[in-house]
Formats: sequence, structure tokens, C-alpha cells
Amino acid sequence: VLITSYVLWAVSLPVAFSILTILTLRMALHKLPQASMAASSWLALGPIGTGALGMMLLGSDAPAIFAANGLGSLGEIARGLGLVAGIVLWGAGLWWLLTAVLITLRHLRDGMPFNLG
Repeated sequence: VLITSYVLWAVSLPVAFSILTILTLRMALHKLPQASMAASSWLALGPIGTGALGMMLLGSDAPAIFAANGLGSLGEIARGLGLVAGIVLWGAGLWWLLTAVLITLRHLRDGMPFNLG
């Protein structure tokens, strides 16, 4: 189950970051999102946060699981890599958090309408 979880994490994160790259490119080439769409800037935090949490949880469980299968040293490596990957994703999450806060503050100043879509 642990190896399958690592594989699923490794498949999902590049997909999420490719979408975030497109969103970043859109913000760089065009204006900020309209005021009615400003709340959507917070959606980028979801995949980053769950990716960081998933990697850190997998890393914390890896030593016991690998040790039970005779691969104890591999478990400690997985723990370290999980911590490093989680911290890197937290850094990306902080950048997106700052971006979302600034976009929201920019539109709150002018009056941001409620929008479900």
C-alpha cells in the first residue's frame, strides 16, 4: 500500500503543478482575475497542501513499514525525503497564499461581489 501511495502521489503532483503553471502564466500574461473570480485564487492551495501533507505522512510511516520488510535503511531515507518534499511544497504554498491574499485584498478594496461560479 505504501508503494502504491507513493506512485499515486508521484502521478498527481505533476498534474497539479502543470495546472498551477498554466494559472501562473495566465496571471503573468493577462490581468488579474476579475473581482467575481478573485476567490478562485485560493483553490491553488488545495493540491499544494494535500501534496505536502501526503508526502510527510508517507515519510513518517515509511520507516516502520520498510523495517517490517527488512529494508530499514530505506525507510529512514524515505522519511528524510518526505520531510524535504513537504517543506518545499510548504514554500510553494506560502507563495500561493501570499498571491491569493494580495489578489483578494486588491478586489476587496473595490468591492468584491459574491459569486458561486
